[in-house]
Amino acid sequence: MTDRGSDNGKAEQKDRILAYAIENFSRNGIRNVKMDDIASDLGISKRTLYQLFKDKENLLVECFKYSEKRSAKLYSELIKSTDNILELYTKWLKMRIDEIRSVNPQFFSDLNKYSRVQKYFRDVSALKSKEGLKFINMGIAQGLFRNDINYNVLLRISDIVTESIMRNELYLEYSYDDLFGSTSIMSVRGICTKKGYDLLDKYIESYKMKNNK
Repeated sequence: MTDRGSDNGKAEQKDRILAYAIENFSRNGIRNVKMDDIASDLGISKRTLYQLFKDKENLLVECFKYSEKRSAKLYSELIKSTDNILELYTKWLKMRIDEIRSVNPQFFSDLNKYSRVQKYFRDVSALKSKEGLKFINMGIAQGLFRNDINYNVLLRISDIVTESIMRNELYLEYSYDDLFGSTSIMSVRGICTKKGYDLLDKYIESYKMKNNK
């Protein structure tokens, strides 16, 4: 019989490690964060850490899964508190950009060196495309997105652009706001109806997402 209390304690410890690890990976770069340092900082034994995560790359993959779960929960909460898909989009984008500003560019450069992490990204890509189509269909139903576009093609192009940004390390040349903010807004504006276009500009102004130039 499973000891539920022990399982809960193990899950809590794992979440504590993941939250600490992803924060440190993001702030300092992946290569600069050692497994021994994580164990020491959290006051746990290296044996305990390696019982939960077989190696650093396994820990990194689990960090992304943990972050995805947190993001999904936050996204669900935003859906309940917004009136339409464009209000949801602008709030979500602003939160993501605010979050990414604190990420060390070395973190992204280091990601390219981990094959299992890249495989994880490829595996979740199809799921994200489905979520993207769901988002778009909500916008079409609300009269905010055009219904005469092949969105499967558009989403694939979006994936290719993102892959190119990461592979060519454009984040070392341009600001996160320009790479992820401006390009995302441009893409969404291009699929808006007149009603959606006007509403998007209203929300962009409201949430101060325009570049102050």
